[in-house]
Amino acid sequence: MGQKLDISQEQLDHIKHAFAKYDKKSNGIIRPKHLVKVLRKLGLNPTEDQIFGFLNEILIDGKKKVEFTDVLHVATILSHDPDTLIIEVFKLFDKDGSGSITSEEFYDQMRRCGAPISEAEVAEIMRAVDTNGDGEIDLKELAFMLKEVVSDTAGGADIIP
Repeated sequence: MGQKLDISQEQLDHIKHAFAKYDKKSNGIIRPKHLVKVLRKLGLNPTEDQIFGFLNEILIDGKKKVEFTDVLHVATILSHDPDTLIIEVFKLFDKDGSGSITSEEFYDQMRRCGAPISEAEVAEIMRAVDTNGDGEIDLKELAFMLKEVVSDTAGGADIIP
């Protein structure tokens, strides 16, 4: 998660203040269950799936706590434009960083998120989203699929051309 974040000092202070309410020992660490509470204090309303996905990304290699930098990263993603969120979702699925999502990566991530999905359902989704027929989902294919979903449910949106 180590990337430069483009936020104002005011936004940073707001995030620090929300985080401090749950950082009881003032050591820059909160419990995972408090992540959603901090984000809601910031006026963000992440879905359960988003929270689970972020925690899945944060709590790796035996890590059991959420650090301030983790909250900063998540809050920045959730408060920015849909393109940023789509790219982050894509990275979450593209575990090997190859620039495409294989059916195995898709299946594994969905299972990690607790989605009761079968391999047959994954194959069906892959066929529907993989418009160039290479057997994998690239960023543009994912963005197009999400744009279609948003369009069908919310009347359209600009998401990665």
